[in-house]
Amino acid sequence: MYKHVIIVVLICLTCSVKAGTSLKNLISQSDTATTSFTFERLAKETEQIVSLQANNWLVYYWCSFNYAAAAYIAPIANRDGLLDKAQSMLDKLAILKKDEAEVLLLQSWVYSIRITVAPGSRIKEFGTKSNIAREKAYVLDPQNPRYYFLKASSLYFSPPFMGGGKSKAKPLFEEAITKFKSYSSKGDLYPKWGNRQAKELLETCN
Repeated sequence: MYKHVIIVVLICLTCSVKAGTSLKNLISQSDTATTSFTFERLAKETEQIVSLQANNWLVYYWCSFNYAAAAYIAPIANRDGLLDKAQSMLDKLAILKKDEAEVLLLQSWVYSIRITVAPGSRIKEFGTKSNIAREKAYVLDPQNPRYYFLKASSLYFSPPFMGGGKSKAKPLFEEAITKFKSYSSKGDLYPKWGNRQAKELLETCN
C-alpha cells in the first residue's frame, strides 16, 4: 500500500519537474521567436503541458501569450482564429488567477490585436475593453513596464485626431524601457516580454 503511494507521489513530482523544465524552455524560445508559425507552434506545445499542470496559471498564460503573439504578426484573415484560442486560455486564467496584473495586461493586448482585424468597426468596442483591462492592471501593479508599453502602443496606433500619434507615444515608450531596467520579475516563468517591442517601436518615433 505504502509503496504504491510513494510511486504515485514520485511520478507526480517527476511530471511536475518535467513540465516546469519544458515551460521554461518554451518561454526561452518565445523570447527569440519572430514568426507567426513559430509562436503558434510554441502555443500548441505549451498547451500540451496543461494536462500536467492544470492548476498552474503560468502555463495557461504562456499558451495564451503565444497564440496572441502569433496573431499579432499573422495575416489579417488568420488573426481572429488565433485570438479565439488566446481568449479561451485567458478565460481559464480569469478563474485560476483573479486580480493578477499580468493577466489583465495580456487581456488588454489581446483586445488591441482584435482591433487590427477591422479597425473601423472594432476600435470603439475593443479599444474600450483594452483600456479598462489595462487600467485595472495599473491599480494592481503601477510599476509594471508592460502597462506603459501597451499604453504607448495604443497611442502609437491611434490617429492624431483621436489623441494618438507617434509623438504622444514616444515618451511612454521611453518610460516603459526605463521601467524594464528596474522591474523585478517574480520568477523565471513570469512574463518579461515587451522590452524588445518597445525599443523597436520607439526607433520609428524618431
